[in-house]
Amino acid sequence: PDSPLSCTKNNPTLSDRFTITINSLGDISMNIDSLECSYESTYTCQVVLSQAAGVKQADAFLRIK
Repeated sequence: PDSPLSCTKNNPTLSDRFTITINSLGDISMNIDSLECSYESTYTCQVVLSQAAGVKQADAFLRIK
């Protein structure tokens, strides 16, 4: 079955570096381990609320300084 939470860059080989934390209702964090400069990009995060409610999606731009 599909995971209810997913965040990916357009490169599925990086998915093992992503972890998702639900802090509270409406507050979800995406963590990326072992950052590299090449990870600077726009990421899409999806949360499956339920089959009836559907999927919520947001894009986040990661800038590495």
